[in-house]
Amino acid sequence: MPAPKLEKTEYLKARVDERIKGDFEDVCRQLGIKPAEQMRELVVDFLEKQKKLLSETIQIQISRPDGYDYGAWHVQIKVKDSVKNLPAPFQLPKISHRSIHSEPGYQAAWLDLDKHEYEMGGLLINRLWRGNLYSNGMPENENPSTLDDVREALKREIEKILASQPFNI
Repeated sequence: MPAPKLEKTEYLKARVDERIKGDFEDVCRQLGIKPAEQMRELVVDFLEKQKKLLSETIQIQISRPDGYDYGAWHVQIKVKDSVKNLPAPFQLPKISHRSIHSEPGYQAAWLDLDKHEYEMGGLLINRLWRGNLYSNGMPENENPSTLDDVREALKREIEKILASQPFNI
């Protein structure tokens, strides 16, 4: 027996310029997809991904806000309230073809034990860190280091810090 057809009564709207709207409709037409169905699929995929993210102890959001060029991303790390609220410096991962920088107020000096030099790292304040991520040395759509690679590398660094004294999660 087929699933009952859900009544769709609400609309989601997004403000985009005419070029983006035209490109979206053109691509949908070439793929034989109705634009409204593609938008619905994008929303459902977004909800599934974000609900999973919100259930994790370390939540890492990578987004491209208005005004950011393609290849420039805003990154926010939130640690759940179940973790002790202490300032926590951490090493920013080094990822091929990527550059990560802390926003002012979320920076800390980090000692690279291999080089015996200090470098700029991140600082969790009130269980939060903010920074920016850039595609470095190549166009974003050709970058072999994906945003998921960056997310995982950041997560590993935060897990290292939270596994140490005095956090012990």
